[in-house]
Amino acid sequence: MSVVDPTALEVRFLKGTGPRRAALLAKMGIRTVGDLLLHLPTGYVDRSAITPLGEIRPETLVTASARVLRVDLRRIRGGRGDVIALLEDDSGRARAVWYNQPYLAKAIRPGSRILASGPVRMWRGLQLSNPEFEILDDDAAEGSGLVAGRIVPIYPLTAGISQKILRGLVDRALALVADAPGPDPLPADLVVRFGFMDRATAVRTVHFPAVVEDAERARRRLAFEEFFFYQLLLLRLRAVRREPGTGKALAGDASAIDRIRATLPFHLTGAQERACEAILQDLASDSAAMRLLQGDVGSGKTVVAALACAWTITAGAQACVMAPTEVLAMQHARSFARILDSAGVRSALLLGRTPVQERRRIAASIESGTCDLVIGTHALLEPDVRFRNLGLVVVDEQHRFGVEQRLRLREKGPRPHTLVLSATPIPRTLALALYGDLDLTTIDEVPPGRAKVRTMLVERGRWDDLLAFVSERLRNGQQAFFVYPLVKESEKIALRDATRAHAEIAAHAAMRGLRVGLLHGRTDAAERDHLMNAMRDGSLHALVATTVIEVGIDLPRATVMVVEHAERFGLSQLHQLRGRIGRAPGEVPYFFMISPEGESSHLARERLAVLVRESNGFRIAEEDLRLRGPGELLGTQQAGVPRLPVGDLAHDGAILREARAEAEAILRRDPTMRDPAADRLWAAVLRRHPEGTRLFGAA
Repeated sequence: MSVVDPTALEVRFLKGTGPRRAALLAKMGIRTVGDLLLHLPTGYVDRSAITPLGEIRPETLVTASARVLRVDLRRIRGGRGDVIALLEDDSGRARAVWYNQPYLAKAIRPGSRILASGPVRMWRGLQLSNPEFEILDDDAAEGSGLVAGRIVPIYPLTAGISQKILRGLVDRALALVADAPGPDPLPADLVVRFGFMDRATAVRTVHFPAVVEDAERARRRLAFEEFFFYQLLLLRLRAVRREPGTGKALAGDASAIDRIRATLPFHLTGAQERACEAILQDLASDSAAMRLLQGDVGSGKTVVAALACAWTITAGAQACVMAPTEVLAMQHARSFARILDSAGVRSALLLGRTPVQERRRIAASIESGTCDLVIGTHALLEPDVRFRNLGLVVVDEQHRFGVEQRLRLREKGPRPHTLVLSATPIPRTLALALYGDLDLTTIDEVPPGRAKVRTMLVERGRWDDLLAFVSERLRNGQQAFFVYPLVKESEKIALRDATRAHAEIAAHAAMRGLRVGLLHGRTDAAERDHLMNAMRDGSLHALVATTVIEVGIDLPRATVMVVEHAERFGLSQLHQLRGRIGRAPGEVPYFFMISPEGESSHLARERLAVLVRESNGFRIAEEDLRLRGPGELLGTQQAGVPRLPVGDLAHDGAILREARAEAEAILRRDPTMRDPAADRLWAAVLRRHPEGTRLFGAA
């Protein structure tokens, strides 16, 4: 089978793959030869040096080339089978042991030569423990010749795909690409200026380097290329959206905005004032505004977004606010109503569970223009929601939505402006990668009067004392949250769950006479509404919950939160949870994390100690990005995180900034990319990011 671009070949057509193996590779995101070549090693083992068996020492990592003298299968109670091979070379003998891999007794034959690499342990003599091995005298073996006497790549795997299998597939993919390498996609002057390897050399070197240092040089070149193409896409999209006529200038009523501000029970902070000024200037322009407004928990983004909606509405257009959860959408509906009540704004709340007749009524009012502001969830994306004159789209917690969803909402109006909100502080490197097409405004002040939350790690053995403390606060009119990572008990993970904890907390002697509710993702809508109303009116004292309370909860009486198994959460997520308490002046709020136990507890406590000493969400996010990566920082399945298989957003900030600077320079010279060389470069961008075609159609 021949293709113009060998990297576009589906991996199932690569020799040695087949449908079953292709399905396993797909689980790792590998569907084409190009995907396979960008599935980079996470580390390397130097097997260029062979250690004679007579010289191996305990607690070292060695590679040995030896003959197999004998192979035994030792059966152990419970059905486990260990394979023990006696190895020999000219210098001596040693054993190799593979635990619970009985099938290897047939794969390793006496008389064969193997290359074995692994740790040396002392157990009834010296032995190689679970070494990775290759049969050297079997030239037909898959991956043969790829581990002997060289730097060997170690790949992330999935069940059913071994290191040997993956190395063999990568080697065949490299041979395929070598036959038709194609031109280097990076501009030649850029390759020379940065001293990069050419792409073909970089791809081969990153998998099979002569020395480990070469692998990092190759990876940096590939990371730069990846960032460079993505930044070109984002920056050109930003330039197109800024062109005159791409948006609709909204002439809002400044005096009406002043009247709304006069009714607020607080003064805006300087950061809020600056954010309002930037956003209202956006709305008054005929260039399509695309702005990200980010701020720490409690910094006051909602009031800024509400004033932007008011400006839009006083200009005769409509506004909509889309939130990722019903809880957050309902909270926004209450907050926006409080802020805009004096302006007579006609608003509606549209959720997935809104009754059919009510939904039809709301949809009709949106289409007729009698509804000025609609707040909702994904329900806003349905075809029956049609706006008469949509002027502003506000998307909250943008990283929880995919690009397609944001576009579908923007397409419901004639060139509407877009305001993206994020309460998850985003480190600058990640913001460039996620939102490089947006103008960025940060609210970096917290309104005065909000108490600093006291954060503590508490030993599990002090649980009774902790409940006594919480109980005293609840009896004085305050409220508390208890947060757990699981809804119900799991056979796979030994963690206390919310359901069992609710029963135990409610029955504890310290909590006698206090009412404790249970809220999680499986709670039906009616019960969820009942629980939240009970917390608001004070008839419920405490809530045991999962992370459904992470956003959209605003309960002034809530001054205590207890998180069990806090090590299971990211630092930014814990910071978001901490932001649910102490939202009104008065009592000092407390955030307790039950100190983790077990073998890994020391490292976990060190990580959680960041929350104890740090209250700045941006510094916490930087640490979280470094420790866990962007996908975990924003939620492992979130559609907003770009797929960057090579670049490491936690550590490659300098490379990203260099790539963005080069992309900016190209667009300054040729904003429309009409020059033939730029046109070829743009074609390479769209091959790497085919979604760009749709993005530009909706720009």
